[in-house]
Amino acid sequence: MNLGAYLERIGYDGPLETTPEVLAALHRAHLFAVPFETISIARGEPIQLDPAWLFDKIVVRRRGGFCYELNGLFAELLDSLGFAVTRLAGRVYNQRGELGIPFDHLALLVKTAERSWLADVGFGDSFLEPLPFEFDTDVACDRRLYRLSEVAQPTGDAPEFELHEQRQGASWRAQCRFDRKARALRDFEVGAQYHQTSPLSPFADRLLCSRPGPDGSRTTVRNFTVIETTSDGIRSERTLAGEQERADFLYESFGVPP
Repeated sequence: MNLGAYLERIGYDGPLETTPEVLAALHRAHLFAVPFETISIARGEPIQLDPAWLFDKIVVRRRGGFCYELNGLFAELLDSLGFAVTRLAGRVYNQRGELGIPFDHLALLVKTAERSWLADVGFGDSFLEPLPFEFDTDVACDRRLYRLSEVAQPTGDAPEFELHEQRQGASWRAQCRFDRKARALRDFEVGAQYHQTSPLSPFADRLLCSRPGPDGSRTTVRNFTVIETTSDGIRSERTLAGEQERADFLYESFGVPP
């Protein structure tokens, strides 16, 4: 991996020690620079879970991706810096409270000298800094609360855990459930294939591109709708006229090449 090129891509020029502060800074820099996007799926471009291919797409071609791509490559960056990284498989809750497929989501458990952290630069609209890997503790992050809770398994297997989120004025919502087994990137190929091809995938019928701003704002494109959310939570929407205007907006706002 060309470490310098990766750090330039995310606009990070700070220290590189394996500390919680560096982990948090890299996490935020990645989210602010590299969008969560499903443009490859919308265009019918096959996605390869190969570190060299992901580096070319995200760093060289300056694209984004979804969880398998973004967290897959971020794990390689953290590995190269000396962090202890475990790739975790998760299942995402849908709006009906139902769990998705196995290997639905890839997130990272990162160990530093002080403690372990849940890192995730590939979920979309979620926490901006890694969460302490502690159960039943509310963690405030960017005007939201997050909590990890352990889930016992009736079979006697190792307990799973869930991530819960509470936004301002809302109740707690279960976001994702994880097991604790260490996974390899290739283990997620079945999930990546499902989300590229299945009509049941939440990405099957829409183009998404989203990125937060350092000021607490967020810009999202959903098909031909631009959604702007300010740091105060004020939301506005407008419709793009067609393919060319959308391509121009993706390039001007996210740096995504046509």
